[in-house]
Amino acid sequence: MLNQMKSLIWLRKKVIKSNKSMVLQVILPLGFAFLYKHIYEIQGTLTNSMKVNLLGICLALSLSLSVGNPISTIVSEEKEKNILRTLLLSGVNSTNYILSVLFYPVLISLVMTTAIPRILELNIENNYSAYLIISLATSLVMMLINLFIGLISKTQVSAQVISVPVTMISMFIPMLSGISKGFDNVTKYSYMGLFTKSLHHLETFNWQDQIASSLSLLAWLLLFATLTILQSKRLRKIS
Repeated sequence: MLNQMKSLIWLRKKVIKSNKSMVLQVILPLGFAFLYKHIYEIQGTLTNSMKVNLLGICLALSLSLSVGNPISTIVSEEKEKNILRTLLLSGVNSTNYILSVLFYPVLISLVMTTAIPRILELNIENNYSAYLIISLATSLVMMLINLFIGLISKTQVSAQVISVPVTMISMFIPMLSGISKGFDNVTKYSYMGLFTKSLHHLETFNWQDQIASSLSLLAWLLLFATLTILQSKRLRKIS
């Protein structure tokens, strides 16, 4: 079982390294963080609140573009080319397959959540544990959503068609936060709700004030974990 997992992770590494667009998707949010930081520094408007806004934008971009989107692309491509079917027929465990797909995105999430605040020179030590837990939990939900999209899509093109709106929603919710009270009341129940609230109240964040958003994020996590497991089992039966 361990050897099977190692082989699958090696396969993921090979796919990512051979796909230049995926490598670019990983690097791009870090480049944006560097670029915007220097632009606002030159303009003399790089305040702490601006750094927090940039953190929200760049981190949402990284979780959408670097972490979530490549999953649906890889899985749908493997499904379209019957690689997934071959793996399942050769005795690959569904759990191992899912874990191997999530392995590198989880590592990328850890790098992004750590690197972007450092690039922006933003001090988040006061609420670092909450920031890390929320960012990684949100990232995991996005991974599972994209994994589910990949598993239900017949082709790579159809997966991209479905995943683009998800990517756009994930990116724009933090950017549009505060536009109106009604918008905030709706989005707090989305999978990006707790993430957005925590970043906008980074220094004063309190778990007790965000019970509804926390439960909503947990519900999204359980929902897509269940859907992903059920779909993977369905594909195994079909194979």
